[in-house]
Amino acid sequence: MPDTEIARCRVMRSKRAFTAVELIVVIAIIGILIALLFPAIQMARESARRTTCKSNLSQIAIALQNYEATHLVYPPGSNWWKSGECGFSETYEGWSWSTFILPEMDQDPLFSAINFDSPSGAADPDQSTVAVTTVPSYVCPSDLNGGTRAANSPHSPVADYSVSNVAGVADSSSARCPRRDGMLYTISSVRSGDIQDGASQTLLIGEVTGENQYAWIAGNIISTGAGINQSGFSSHHTGGCHFGFVDGHVTFLSELIDSAVLTGLTTRDGTEVIDSKY
Repeated sequence: MPDTEIARCRVMRSKRAFTAVELIVVIAIIGILIALLFPAIQMARESARRTTCKSNLSQIAIALQNYEATHLVYPPGSNWWKSGECGFSETYEGWSWSTFILPEMDQDPLFSAINFDSPSGAADPDQSTVAVTTVPSYVCPSDLNGGTRAANSPHSPVADYSVSNVAGVADSSSARCPRRDGMLYTISSVRSGDIQDGASQTLLIGEVTGENQYAWIAGNIISTGAGINQSGFSSHHTGGCHFGFVDGHVTFLSELIDSAVLTGLTTRDGTEVIDSKY
């Protein structure tokens, strides 16, 4: 066979296509690589969302500090009560702490649009344009509903009101008829001088999800009595949730935290000695 023919045959052999077996092997390898990388990508995304969520709580805690610095008192946790509960003789669906701090959250137009003189409070239909507005800092990026879960929540004056992933820490027993040992309870008026346990040892706000969420405009306070990731404070993050303290720092508390420690962190003047790092 001439040399040119031999060379042509070699070229043809070198250009042959993949066999079916080789193609299957390549696809399998690609699949394995994707399977290995996907969880890492998801973890990176969740880590970023968790960081943003923590930053939101820090911003809100600082806004509450600024409110106190201006008014010399923290905002009332809630001006929302029902007839027959806790000694109240009438029902009033008023405003929450997260409404009062809107100016400190750079939400002045939203705050100005609220009619605080309405006898119906947050339940006034005229407030709906404001109440359906989502405040970005009140929403955790890990919540795929993005603050629009009020239709499934019993804690909203009107079904489509925007809800919050951040609630005020009312007290260590019940948000509805509280011991008033926390920072943001019904008709509270806590001042800096009332915080005897120390600003760095007293909870102010925490994450909340699902049916425990309130509309940001009304209510929006919860007790720590049920623990974490049970029927009270909870998050979309594995193992616990973020809490903002009075001094402005934010910490991720484990759902396995000792109940006595959680109570001690909740009370503002309980004089508890907390000897663990949560």
